[in-house]
Amino acid sequence: MVGIVSSGIGSGLDVAGLVSQLVRAEAEPAEARFARQEAGLLAEVSAYGSLKSALSQFQAEVDKLGDADQLLGRQVLYDEENAPFSVSIDPTAPPSQFDVTVESIASAQRLASAAFVDSTSSVGFGQLTISAGDDAFVLAINADATSLADIQDAINNASGNTFVRATLVNTDAGTTLSLSALNSGSDGEVSIVSSGGDGGLAALDYDAASNTGSLTEIRGGNNASITVDGLALTSSSNTIANAVEGVTIELLREEPGSAQGVAVEFDQSALRGNVDAFVNAYNALVDTVRSQTSFDAETNSAGVLLGDNTLRNISIQLRREFTAVQGDALQSIRSLADIGVTLDVEGKASLDSDRFAAAVESGFVSIGQLFSAEGGVAERLGNRLTEYLDDEGPIETRTNGLNASIDDIGEQRVSLNERLVILESRLFSQFNALDSLISQLSNTSAFLTQQLAQLPGSTSNNG
Repeated sequence: MVGIVSSGIGSGLDVAGLVSQLVRAEAEPAEARFARQEAGLLAEVSAYGSLKSALSQFQAEVDKLGDADQLLGRQVLYDEENAPFSVSIDPTAPPSQFDVTVESIASAQRLASAAFVDSTSSVGFGQLTISAGDDAFVLAINADATSLADIQDAINNASGNTFVRATLVNTDAGTTLSLSALNSGSDGEVSIVSSGGDGGLAALDYDAASNTGSLTEIRGGNNASITVDGLALTSSSNTIANAVEGVTIELLREEPGSAQGVAVEFDQSALRGNVDAFVNAYNALVDTVRSQTSFDAETNSAGVLLGDNTLRNISIQLRREFTAVQGDALQSIRSLADIGVTLDVEGKASLDSDRFAAAVESGFVSIGQLFSAEGGVAERLGNRLTEYLDDEGPIETRTNGLNASIDDIGEQRVSLNERLVILESRLFSQFNALDSLISQLSNTSAFLTQQLAQLPGSTSNNG
């Protein structure tokens, strides 16, 4: 707004105050209208934001139901506290029941050299061929690096060495080179053959097959041995996979002759939890829709999206998918109603526990197919939700339109302010002109009064 200084000097009128009031009278109705429109649009944007959030949460639960492995979870039952092994299972492990006995566990070989004076003691130079199973590497021990410490470093740093580690151990007798196989079982046992040089490296020779040589075997590389339902099997590792389909057994200790029972079962409680979460997320969505479309007759107040076509179409389409029937007529589970999930007259979902338990008992896998199969509940609902939540979907399109309208109000405010500046300037010009006119008239009146007072026969007011 522009201001004119010293207005009303000639007339005594409060020109600035009059102009301010007239401009405000012009602005207030428009500003009030803009505020009402903007508040309504912002409320709709917020309502669509709440709807989008509820749809996203529902979509997350639907996606879980589309993953058959996650939906049809398994659980393994055994005495975890006392069993000499631990058990893990694949998501698709078939139900099974078996006994496991740990006769022996796998161990890694450990070898030790004779004692030397200390780590700087020279062993010799030449070549060492070190092998374990099908793996091997060759070390060239140079004449200027023949100490026990040099050989330890050469072994540990050798390219191709993935199966043995060397360690120096100081004892009362001196320093010993200890060699530890990194792989357990007989296949991990290490052999060393020296050749060439001064012959000193023969102090490290060892033949794993005959258990002979200069090194002493402190511990052999032993295979694990277990029985599953009385059937024996061995393993070079303490991790035994697929002795039973989908089951991995990790051996912890030996308990010969002591059988422990293991059962793999469908996890019915997890399935119930997934379906409960699905129902709850759908009901949260229904509550969100209801809060945005309700009408309170007592207070005569309506939800922000009452009568909104976009929201009504979403509700109708989801309800249709929720109640659809799929699959062959001979199947016992073809709809959500068949597992006890139904909608009431208000559109809220509920899960009948007895009916669900009966469905689980008769067709656990069929429930998974109801949700996760091609054309199943998860795919149909998921497609709908993806359509609604897409960047070019109805919610985003409607929200973009609302935001555009809000931006337009901002532009109208700018335009209004520009008009008010012009109006204020015009009013100041008009009132200043009036003030100047009144000043001139006042001056003329004073002059005339003075002249009349000087005419012959005039009577002074002071007389």
